[in-house]
Amino acid sequence: MKDYRFDNVHATKASYKETDMEEFRYNPLVEALPLPLGREETMQSLMVYPPYSESDRDRPYEWRMEATQRIISCHAPSHWDLDISTMVSRCMRWGYAKRNPLAKKYAATLAGNYNAMCDGSLNYHGGYHAAAQGFSIIGVSGVGKTTTVEAILQKYPQVIEHTVYEGIPFPVTQISWLKLDCPKDGSLKSLCIEFFGQVDLLVGTQYQKQNERRTTLDVMQIRMSQVCAHLNVGLLVIDEIQHLCASKKEASQAALNFFVSLSNTIGIPVVLIGTPSALKLLRHEFQQAKRGSGQGSILWGRTEQKSPNWDLYLKSVFRYQYTRIPVALTKEISDAIYDESQGLPFLASHLYKLTQEDAMSSGKESFDVKDIHRVADGYLGLTKPLRDAMRRGEDVDLNALEIASIHAKTWESAPADLEKTKAAVHTVPKESVHQDAVARLLLLGIAKKEAEEAVILVMGDMKENAPAELVARKAAMLCFQDSHTSKSQSKTNVPTGYDKLKESGMIASEEV
Repeated sequence: MKDYRFDNVHATKASYKETDMEEFRYNPLVEALPLPLGREETMQSLMVYPPYSESDRDRPYEWRMEATQRIISCHAPSHWDLDISTMVSRCMRWGYAKRNPLAKKYAATLAGNYNAMCDGSLNYHGGYHAAAQGFSIIGVSGVGKTTTVEAILQKYPQVIEHTVYEGIPFPVTQISWLKLDCPKDGSLKSLCIEFFGQVDLLVGTQYQKQNERRTTLDVMQIRMSQVCAHLNVGLLVIDEIQHLCASKKEASQAALNFFVSLSNTIGIPVVLIGTPSALKLLRHEFQQAKRGSGQGSILWGRTEQKSPNWDLYLKSVFRYQYTRIPVALTKEISDAIYDESQGLPFLASHLYKLTQEDAMSSGKESFDVKDIHRVADGYLGLTKPLRDAMRRGEDVDLNALEIASIHAKTWESAPADLEKTKAAVHTVPKESVHQDAVARLLLLGIAKKEAEEAVILVMGDMKENAPAELVARKAAMLCFQDSHTSKSQSKTNVPTGYDKLKESGMIASEEV
């Protein structure tokens, strides 16, 4: 297969580090990797703490609203980070142990397997037994599987360019890891296309263009194996493997068998990440289950409320506070966040972020336990069935629903202090304010005609240059005021996201 090469802007020049393990000695692919870190060093390296200063509270309103996104970026490592970091390191090094490009035995075996693949076979043809042993990470969405794995992978230079090793010319390209997301339709062909696309971005090839048209899946798999061998891929991570359930049984089995073949023919360890629904795939495939548990599979549950991991996480995130009035992390607040997030860092981070944004938008510039529950009711309304299920101890998949970004319940009955808010916004033409405010009401499901009439009424009573956000809030209160006094009729006649779920049968009537 012809290899088109261009300037590789992503590559790191190989820097070799001696090792005292015989299996890794004089193996440039292993020696080019960073040395393993101790437990404390690993924890330090995986911490992600965006910049923050107490003076950020005094910044303008719009700056603080932007800065709340830092809360989502914050990552406090747990014991899972340590375990997975060690497993990734072992996978990568032992995967390269018998793939030393300088070893004659490996070169001869690789040539035999390469020729066999060119003949249309993806089976192992002997010569040596691969030392690669992958593992699986299974856990509900939101616990931090992907975030943790990506943080660990970032410790390794993804593309390494070798030129000379021990005085010997060694012009070799090494891709230490690749991470792919399994397509939602479970298509193995789409997965192969994504693989080629990522390789092209990293090393400047044109594999995707060569393979995306009129190429059968069998040929794609063979070429993918060839590329992995040619570019010395050290670790292949496949995320969202539960999507294989969406494909036919034969197709999902073919995908799992293909992952096994990469370990058998090339010696590449494969890490599989997915939700509990993927367990039925792995349990029914003994061979894949064996490969997937070579380093010990991880069943990752939600964080327990009384565990040190929850305390560390919440204390790390809570320091990112942008409201004017400081709020202390009390046991009551910790319990409220845990109750509404059910120990899922993904939900907890978003809830904390949205609670602060709500406090700033309302002009209250502070929040308490009641605000946390109210914001969870409104902004996280679409995840309520799943959170309720978790309270009952049931397994859930947060990928089934999305977080609602706007909900009628989140609008306060008391308007924000207009004069304080005006100081943080720019003066804009009346026409733009009108259009912006109407657009905000449309997102709430309010009919266009009703939204326009409400905005006109509100703007007639407000001062010049009133921010569109305040106009929209007052107009929304005007539209929704009847809904607080009458449950039998909604002025917009548009059901909320939660109502739609109930009507579709996803939520039983008794849960309301």
